[in-house]
Amino acid sequence: MITIHTAGRTALLRCNAPLSGGPDPTTLLAQIERSGAREVLLDTSDASCSWADSDGLRWLLDLHRTLQSHGHSLRIVAPLGGRVRRNIALLQTDLPLFASVKSAWHH
Repeated sequence: MITIHTAGRTALLRCNAPLSGGPDPTTLLAQIERSGAREVLLDTSDASCSWADSDGLRWLLDLHRTLQSHGHSLRIVAPLGGRVRRNIALLQTDLPLFASVKSAWHH
């Protein structure tokens, strides 16, 4: 499950379940654009978001492409040593990973 919180030009998407797919990226994009946010942080640091399967990783790549094609940046918060971070790293992509919400927010 993903919840959305906005603060100014930043939208924080909190993942509070294992990353196994997600809401339609174009639907999320519409919500983000209505809020006026330009930067998007996806926070996977909640203990209940302890892993990401192939559907979740595919969704993450689709979300990244959708946001990027509309001028939004995506930063992913995945704690060091976590399975979500390891699975994202295995993709060998340019997805920006951060260890904490604070570091992603201030980047």
